[in-house]
Amino acid sequence: MQQPFRSGLVIGAAAGASLGALVVFALVNLLAPQEDPVVRVTKRDAPAAAAPRDGDPAACDVDRESLDRCEDTLARLKAAYNKSGHADGDQESMVDALEEMLVKSGGAAPDGTPMTFPEWLPHHFTPQGFAQAVDEIKRQCPGVIPQNATLSCDEFPCIITGRSDKPPDWKAFKECGAWARHFGNDMGLRMQRLNGPGQDSEHAITLAPQPRDDEDEVKDFMQEYKGNLDKRLSKRRDSYVTDQIVAYNQQACDGGDANACFRIGNALQDSDPDRSFTYLSRSCDGGDGNACNNAAWYRCHDDGQCDDVALKQAEDAARLRDWDGQGALDTLAYVLCQRGQVQEANAAYQRSCAAGYKQNCTKVCGGS
Repeated sequence: MQQPFRSGLVIGAAAGASLGALVVFALVNLLAPQEDPVVRVTKRDAPAAAAPRDGDPAACDVDRESLDRCEDTLARLKAAYNKSGHADGDQESMVDALEEMLVKSGGAAPDGTPMTFPEWLPHHFTPQGFAQAVDEIKRQCPGVIPQNATLSCDEFPCIITGRSDKPPDWKAFKECGAWARHFGNDMGLRMQRLNGPGQDSEHAITLAPQPRDDEDEVKDFMQEYKGNLDKRLSKRRDSYVTDQIVAYNQQACDGGDANACFRIGNALQDSDPDRSFTYLSRSCDGGDGNACNNAAWYRCHDDGQCDDVALKQAEDAARLRDWDGQGALDTLAYVLCQRGQVQEANAAYQRSCAAGYKQNCTKVCGGS
């Protein structure tokens, strides 16, 4: 099955912009007439849901209680800014409130905001105490935590990452008194299989221990910042998995394994598209038609370079995947059309149609 190259839509502020300026911008837009948002979707992307408007409950990805506070805050902001003036520091305090709300919900940055460790945390949730707890669990409960595990405590909360040729031992986890004493009954486990050369595979494992049932203060704090913590955890897990896919396949790719190069290129597509293109190109040169298709699409569509490199990759993809109307043949038509080769592009659209992609049966280069 084709694994399409997906170009992620990233909405963020320019580097160095202050969050305060962004908050003021948000407030201005809060009062502006609302129009239906426009969402750009590339042909390699699944249809995207419309972005939530300011004040829409979907804009606050938090629990019900926090959502109520969010909606109330937005309502008060809107009412205040409809007044003729601001007195007694209202503007500053409301901006501060919205800024805090954005951080808690994860809306202050595309990948959330890294958090420091509160001073009041129980010892086993501090970096030093967490390391001691993990050492104890490793000694008393073999199989629960990979022996090669690494602790990531550069931000709150600490997480555990590691690689293993098998999933964690659930029986050992349930019977592990050391884990229960420190972290309750939740492993916070996420696993992803790392496919490597030949039939080799391992699992990238991340563990995000949670508070015990009796640690109400920690639980309430993490619930209050849940939207932001979820974003950060997802980003940290994804970064770890990407690094492991690269490490797991690098040697084979360097040895000429086109599939290994494709796996690296595919893993890097969101975090480092230029580096991804380099690996996809190496895979394409090794005869992987899917890599040729993805590389050509990225270079022409995403990077705007519909040059001879993009054309050759698109032609190689169409040659290696001449049955793929929606992917390779459509990509070839797109590249040709962008280069102004109208006759060749229309012929490629018809090849795409004949291969089963009916959307291109009436499509013409330069037409609607």
